Amino acid sequence: MHETINFSLSQRANHLSTHFYNAQESYLSYTKPASETPNDPNVFFKPTRSNGTVSYTPRALLWDMNGGFGSLGQFEYFPQSTDGDDAVGNVIKRERVPKSKYQTALDEGQPLPKLNKEDTRYWSDYSRVIFEPKSYNVLQKWEFDPVKYPKGRLAMGQEREFVGYDLGVEEWKNDYTGVEFLEDKYRVALEECDLVNGLNVVSEIDSAWGGFSSELLSELRDDYNPKTSIFTWGLYDGRNMQSLSIKEKISRIRTFLELQKNSSLFFPLGIPKNTPVGFDPTCLWQVTGLQNMIFESVQVLGSQRENNINFHTIESNFKLGSNRHLVGSIEATVGSTTYNFNNTFFPTAKEPHTFSTSTIHRPSQLSGEPLEVQASTSKDRTTTNYITTQAFPIADSYPPDLISSQDNLTVTLKSTSAPRKSLQEMKTYVSKFIKGDERADMINDLETLAAEYEHGWTDSDDDSDDDY
Repeated sequence: MHETINFSLSQRANHLSTHFYNAQESYLSYTKPASETPNDPNVFFKPTRSNGTVSYTPRALLWDMNGGFGSLGQFEYFPQSTDGDDAVGNVIKRERVPKSKYQTALDEGQPLPKLNKEDTRYWSDYSRVIFEPKSYNVLQKWEFDPVKYPKGRLAMGQEREFVGYDLGVEEWKNDYTGVEFLEDKYRVALEECDLVNGLNVVSEIDSAWGGFSSELLSELRDDYNPKTSIFTWGLYDGRNMQSLSIKEKISRIRTFLELQKNSSLFFPLGIPKNTPVGFDPTCLWQVTGLQNMIFESVQVLGSQRENNINFHTIESNFKLGSNRHLVGSIEATVGSTTYNFNNTFFPTAKEPHTFSTSTIHRPSQLSGEPLEVQASTSKDRTTTNYITTQAFPIADSYPPDLISSQDNLTVTLKSTSAPRKSLQEMKTYVSKFIKGDERADMINDLETLAAEYEHGWTDSDDDSDDDY
């Protein structure tokens, strides 16, 4: 068995993880053995057998702030631990968040109400799966409220937001927070696996969670998984570099450089410029629901029994022996509508050169027909088509109007020359605003990366679009 462990760090990341695990839960069958289902549930879930039944808990490690877990209690569905250090929010006294109507109906086995923006502010409001207590990890000094302080703030009402790369690094190192997490939680999760297929690290680019996650990645590479494929998903709100303040620009550059450094593939995942009618870009339930079309489609390749594809193969087909691990274009085509999720992170004025294309084809839920396209790799290996018989799952917790049961879904990931322009732009900001030895190191890293994305005639002194 090839298991996948997911790290989810931040409120935004946990919304995406909630959609993902709700989708995996929808694949479970209650009428036939797991061995007969199209997807192997053991890849993303840990099975626990008791009295002739099997229960499944996600292979996930979640991080959030005090208050970020909403109404969810760490030991609500498990016996209380005698170790007080594990308790979620055991430092800050807060008024208990009431359970959503959806969660109450789930607990009581009642008909489920339709969800909307107002009752999905916390990811736990619509989570259909039960996480083990060890999955929960909390930044004790920080607190979250989706309305009052959505960026998080220092506890006890101090006016400091959880932003900036350096702050995240500081929190990881504070009181050995990161080291203890890896030893006490991650090592146990590893021991519960037979053979790890890969790791997903889902975090944010433009908050302190980015610095926190970069330290996690560094530790994973150095001490735990030096050769394992790690896919890093850098979530951001769709803003391009020009719309950020100087401080925000430098934090994004630092975060990006450190996250990609230890990633097998790096996916910057933002918000498409074109969105469905009624879509609210500030609603994390809707935003991450749309993003899950990408995330879940990549993951399902490793859990489907037919045409199973592991992380290493996805990575190899994308990189083609190069060091190009930045996903330059991320698109989802729903019916006749195409959404691009990162053209504000790697913007281009001209059509960039494409080094490789990996496409995932999924049928609609209603068609019942096999897709006309076949799993294939082009003769020059630059184009790979992946096929799954599994339609994109539309759970009852999924936002309406994003995809219908009649829509096919095609996810396209490209390695292109687009990152080169953005890397040169980052180099300009570093040259202007960073001082000392750090500037030289960052410039060297950016130049080395940019060289991987050169194609045809280039002039290193020319920052125009003619670089393509």
